[in-house]
Amino acid sequence: MRRLFTILIATALTLSVVAQNRNITGKVSDAAGMGIPGVTVQLMGTTQGTTTDLDGKYQITMREGTLKFSYIGFVPQEVVVTNQTIINIVLLEQIQALDEVVVVGYGTQKKKDLTTAVSTVSEKEIAARPIVSATQALQGKAAGVQVVSPSGKPGAALSVRVRGATSVLAGNEPLYVVDGVPTTDIKGLNPNDIATMSVLKDASSSAIYGARAANGVVLITTKRGAENEPVVSFNTYFGASRLRKTIDVLTTKQYRELIDEISPGSLDPTATGYTDWSKETFGTGFNQSYQLSVSGGTSKSKYFVSSGYLSEQGIVKPARFDRYSVRINLDNEVRSWLKIGTSINVLRINTKDTPDNASSGRGGVIMSALNTPPFLHVYKGEGQAGFELTDKTWYDPNPFQPSWENPIAYMEGPDQESIDNQLFGNISAEAKIIEGLYLKSRFGVDINSHQWDYYLDPFRTNYGRKQNGIGQSDKSNSNTWLWENTLDYAKKFGVHNLTGLIGSSIQKHTWNDSFIWGNDYPANTSIKTLNAANIVEANTTITDWALASFFGRATYDYNSKYYLTMSVRRDGSSKLAHHWGTMPSFSAGWRISSEEFMKGLTFIDDLKLRGGWGLNGNQEGISEYVRYGLVSYYRRTPTNPLSGPSQAKTTYGNPDLKWETTAQTNIGIDLTMFNGRLTINIDAYSKKTRDVLLNVMLPSTATLTTIQTNAGKIENKGIEFNISSINMDKVIKWSTDFNMSFNRNKVTDLKFPGPYMYGKIYSNGAEVAIVDIGLPLGSFLGYISEGVDPATGDLIYKDVNENSIFDARDRVVMGDGQPDFTFGLTNNLSYRRFDFNVFFQGSYGNDIFNATRIDLEGMFDTKNQSVAVLRRWTPDNTDTDIPRAIGGGNVDNVQNSSRFIEDGSYVRLKSATLSYKAIDHSQKIKAIELLTVYITGQNLLTLTNYSGFDPEVNAFGNSSTELGIDYGTYPQARSVIVGLNVNF
Repeated sequence: MRRLFTILIATALTLSVVAQNRNITGKVSDAAGMGIPGVTVQLMGTTQGTTTDLDGKYQITMREGTLKFSYIGFVPQEVVVTNQTIINIVLLEQIQALDEVVVVGYGTQKKKDLTTAVSTVSEKEIAARPIVSATQALQGKAAGVQVVSPSGKPGAALSVRVRGATSVLAGNEPLYVVDGVPTTDIKGLNPNDIATMSVLKDASSSAIYGARAANGVVLITTKRGAENEPVVSFNTYFGASRLRKTIDVLTTKQYRELIDEISPGSLDPTATGYTDWSKETFGTGFNQSYQLSVSGGTSKSKYFVSSGYLSEQGIVKPARFDRYSVRINLDNEVRSWLKIGTSINVLRINTKDTPDNASSGRGGVIMSALNTPPFLHVYKGEGQAGFELTDKTWYDPNPFQPSWENPIAYMEGPDQESIDNQLFGNISAEAKIIEGLYLKSRFGVDINSHQWDYYLDPFRTNYGRKQNGIGQSDKSNSNTWLWENTLDYAKKFGVHNLTGLIGSSIQKHTWNDSFIWGNDYPANTSIKTLNAANIVEANTTITDWALASFFGRATYDYNSKYYLTMSVRRDGSSKLAHHWGTMPSFSAGWRISSEEFMKGLTFIDDLKLRGGWGLNGNQEGISEYVRYGLVSYYRRTPTNPLSGPSQAKTTYGNPDLKWETTAQTNIGIDLTMFNGRLTINIDAYSKKTRDVLLNVMLPSTATLTTIQTNAGKIENKGIEFNISSINMDKVIKWSTDFNMSFNRNKVTDLKFPGPYMYGKIYSNGAEVAIVDIGLPLGSFLGYISEGVDPATGDLIYKDVNENSIFDARDRVVMGDGQPDFTFGLTNNLSYRRFDFNVFFQGSYGNDIFNATRIDLEGMFDTKNQSVAVLRRWTPDNTDTDIPRAIGGGNVDNVQNSSRFIEDGSYVRLKSATLSYKAIDHSQKIKAIELLTVYITGQNLLTLTNYSGFDPEVNAFGNSSTELGIDYGTYPQARSVIVGLNVNF
């Protein structure tokens, strides 16, 4: 009987268990009835779960409980399971644009509550295409932000302008704040580590950063761990790049004919060989990247750890950029009221340079590839019987000017490399004092070491032989530390929402540098270090600066309908004589869509009007000791007794120097319609900068020629808009983002009369860039070319002042490098497992001064020329636009003139990416959750009328006064990249 009872009990329990564990099936659809693949279906309170397949169907075995259905972009749903076996779910889309959390200065806000002009770039947008630099992610993606690649050289810095340039001598780049620590250089930041980028464009959003925010602020938040099982990600890609466009130059036969016109009989009759220098110079570049990250955590402790290696080899050797990076982000809740976090980034960058932006006579590789006589060989004696290449073989010298080396000599002659190491990060603590009141403290560091070594042997090049070998070494170290403390309060009183923030910040920076130059090396040794040089010179420099700040902000909103924000920051900088400056701001917003009279307009989800005003300062780019009169020391023969070196004054001090201060007014409209399918943001602004720093000319009787003082005003006015739309969301999904920016820059006042000239062109010795009242920065000054005189073959310059004399007063403004507008257009399409992203970017209305053509069409010396000179003036060809071959170093026909002004407008297919999810959440294979393969084309298509290598160019880097000047600049390349992303 006992055994029978036991059997009955066991049978009942088994039947009970079987009854409780049953299969639940169903389908998850959107509002249109289309199945949603990849929806997470999880039994709450457990780790049990599944995902929907491509048709949105799922199956899960479970007992009673609550199922949660979640998918990015949709409102999650929870369903209590009792006796159901089939559960079908309809998920509704979220209006993400409104609920998105945006990082702002010292905090976050919902995007719908912003009263200031802030643009964001998401992790998804950053991951849409392979990029090397974090600043590349901003190009064409944020309205009001102009990003230009002045050079295609690996590792070259990009020029970033937020609503125009505000300064001549001080910095014009935005301030970058990475995880709360400010910096001006993010070339070492791994883009794969970035979660979000927020651009604070107007003064009311950026004034909380005070003296460093006149050019905008870019807030960068890196990825952090989340409460889940460890997620392992591996990303890699490999690509190849080639020159997009070539410039044709003369063959040997054509070159000989030209030289016979310039200098008859000067060329050796046997010099008939041919070397295609462009083919020798421009090769195939390669880039590759390997990134590995692990993230995860518990409710108390979270982590994100990543490492990466990136290598970019340019199309012109030896240009190369290699970056090694490791990041550790940790978050710990050590008590219910105390959280501690760390963000640590360690990196190493190795760079090799290819000299550009210079003439062929001054080491410019690009110009040398175009100007080197085509009959020369790479090496002297090459092609002759008995030739043997050794480490002492000469590069083939130019018979007309031996110092003009061929491009291979400039590329391969020097042995040079720079190495940069950086430790960048912070440790932070957040303590909850009472409900809604938090005390936060952050200590950050930015520690850098830089080393550059250069060696030119005493054999192979003309310059190396003259100096009997040259060695150079530059070593520097910089240390920046930051300590910030804030007290943050938030409280809701019914329909009233109030937040307050007060804080202090102190930052200290030191930099030291040692530079050693030596020559006259022994001929019988391979030692390259400077201890082997017979003549050695050295120089050391130490600088430092400090910044102390106090700031506060208060926000108020009534029922999410009326908003008010006010902030103030007071900064004290050691750089300026007038240390302290106060930067206030305010902004207000009105959610019009919440008013009763808008209730009938059901197609409008959200409509908000906002406006603001504020002041910002600018201490970036200013010398640490500009207020002092500085001296330099010179070595002299020791005296007896010893009395020290000679010295000479190098700058006048100015105890009256003040901040450059920018006042900005902004008004904007945010509109969301059709259940989040269409979003429009429009902003109009006016930026007025006073006390602009200038180097003012002094009378000729003064010891020095200039003194730096506050002497100008600059104005930027503009309008910008962004349109985002969801065009299709069925089986085929298609979304579009479009932004366009208009900015008008103008110098409105100069205390001391100009003009101020910049941008010297080496070949003709004249400056082409002018700063003067009424003109935008980057204006070009020169003569008006009226064609070629049929009688003489010389260029005709317009006699502007009609005095019958060709002189400097005939120069006029010929154009400027400022665009009328810039734009970016991104389309994202997806079909099942396929995704296609295409990104166009462009600029319209900007001029380029093509100084490269001066050396390619001037015919004033023995450099090789472009094929354009085949139509040059001769007695038999008088109807032409190319003047005669003049020779003898006569540069009359190549003065800075409208002849070299070209339209720099362009539309570029910046990138196109096709990806395929070989494995996704609906079809996991063992440990692999997601596997995506993709192919990307970069710079595949460029529509432009510019005759040079590339219209996105500037020989003077990120200068604000010298814009759009092309002078043998390293060109952009066309690339094809294949990649793989895997999540485990």
